[in-house]
Amino acid sequence: MLPVQVSLVSASAGCTTTAGTVSCSVGTLAAGATQTFTIVVHINPAATGPIANTATVAASNPAEDTNAGNNSSMATTTAQRVADLSIAKSAPATATSGTDITYSLTVTNNGPSTSSGGTVTDVLPVQVSLVSASAGCTNTAGTVSCSVGTLAADATQLFTIVVHINPAATGPIANTATVTATNLTEDANATNNSAMATTTAQRVADLAITKSAPDTATSGTNITYHLVVTNNGPSISSGGTVTDVLPAQVSFVSAGAGCTNTAGTVTCNFGTLVPSSSVSFDIVVHMSVVTTGAVTNTASVRGNDTDTSPANNTAPATTVVSPQTTPGKVTGGGVIDVPGGKANFGFVAQRKTTGGPVSGNLNYLDHASGRHVHGPITSLTIIGNSAEFAGSCGPSCTFYVAVQDNGEPGAGKDMFNITVTASPPYTVGGTIRSGNIQVHGDDLPAPNGSAVSCAGEGIFPAGSTFNGVPLNGVHFGSGVGLPGDSSAAGDFQALLLGTSLLGQPQNINVVGRASSSSVNADGTTTFLGLGTVEMGNGTPPLTGVPFSVTATTQGLRIILGSTALPAATLTAGGITPP
Repeated sequence: MLPVQVSLVSASAGCTTTAGTVSCSVGTLAAGATQTFTIVVHINPAATGPIANTATVAASNPAEDTNAGNNSSMATTTAQRVADLSIAKSAPATATSGTDITYSLTVTNNGPSTSSGGTVTDVLPVQVSLVSASAGCTNTAGTVSCSVGTLAADATQLFTIVVHINPAATGPIANTATVTATNLTEDANATNNSAMATTTAQRVADLAITKSAPDTATSGTNITYHLVVTNNGPSISSGGTVTDVLPAQVSFVSAGAGCTNTAGTVTCNFGTLVPSSSVSFDIVVHMSVVTTGAVTNTASVRGNDTDTSPANNTAPATTVVSPQTTPGKVTGGGVIDVPGGKANFGFVAQRKTTGGPVSGNLNYLDHASGRHVHGPITSLTIIGNSAEFAGSCGPSCTFYVAVQDNGEPGAGKDMFNITVTASPPYTVGGTIRSGNIQVHGDDLPAPNGSAVSCAGEGIFPAGSTFNGVPLNGVHFGSGVGLPGDSSAAGDFQALLLGTSLLGQPQNINVVGRASSSSVNADGTTTFLGLGTVEMGNGTPPLTGVPFSVTATTQGLRIILGSTALPAATLTAGGITPP
């Protein structure tokens, strides 16, 4: 009878088996003769220890065998398990930082014996953290241990370990798992007891930008664009750049740290952003005084890492701009320094208490370059002691002026800046050398004094002359402060439009400084001083020429030296006696 630890594989001819008992027929044997039988059995893979097997021979005629003491024989075999445990490991070849991946670990018993079990050990790499693992697995400080039970030969056991990749991780992440048999003597082949899987992690950061601005604004005022960049993950963003191309209707004023402005394009750089975090920037812009209607500004963000969702990388904001409608008046005239010399200016700009369009005129002359700008003012914005106005100086010429009324008198305090959009472009300005600027938000004169301000154009009666030069018209501008006594401080500038003896234009430029004044009974004002007269014919200028100007609401009466010019009738612009 075969022991329970084995099963019959084959036996010699003449042998049969019944329920684990092998019977073999012995034929006639002469004295001294032998007959051999072979029985092949398979040891159970789980068997261990001694396996005893006894065989017995019985004579067909029991009376023939008188010695039963040698009719049985036993053989013992000690069985020991030999189970070759191996491990295989798989993981995605690539993954995104900040996401989960699954390691699959397969333990196989390559036999030939049943394995009594073992342990899988997986020391997780520093770039990942454990999310979950199969039943029978535990985690201690980043080392995952999984118990392997009894495994028959050729059987397998699968474990899965889910890990989260650090959002900042990049590059290859190698992970090695090892299987160790509970009974080390069972596994004589250690070469297949470890397996490694490598995943290359790359950052993918979905950067999104939002932008907000006031729904409405008034021309000539400042507004703030608020930009917010958010990292929607899953990875850490290593940073990026926000770009905001400002619309033509606005000009740059200031921006937050990390931002620069180059010709109307604002760029803001930011550093590392963890998932779900944000960084914000504020950009302050100035609405042009001539701007009305909807002004849309779009900002965009570009990250240093892969961004698979570009649809949220741009954001617009729209502000509806209305012109200022409150009443106000701005008057002034004087001198500013310009490259190579000086320039004279005079202006009047006003919006009536009833609202409506702006009226006024500007006259400006750069003596160094000969640039002469004059024309009607069409828009005006007043904010505190500052004002901005714009107008037209020709078919393809516009001007923009910003002024500040910083005290009385204006010399060294008040500000005048002008930009002319013509060919070539022209921008100058700064603190005025002399003159006066008054800004007030109603039709009343400024409380700290009064001024004679005018800017415009006029015509002389036929036959008017000066020093033999026939005169046609005049462009003028002035700003003379009247402190309240007979003194005066300010400047006067007039360009007399004449005709030379050869019939060519000969423009005579007059620049004077007021030193005294009087308010006349008819409400007009006269101011006097000394000036310089350039005849426009190449001769040296006349200096120290006494002048007198009487300003009326209809025009100017000018006396140069001993010559009283006929009254010039106002044809454009405005004159504001005190």
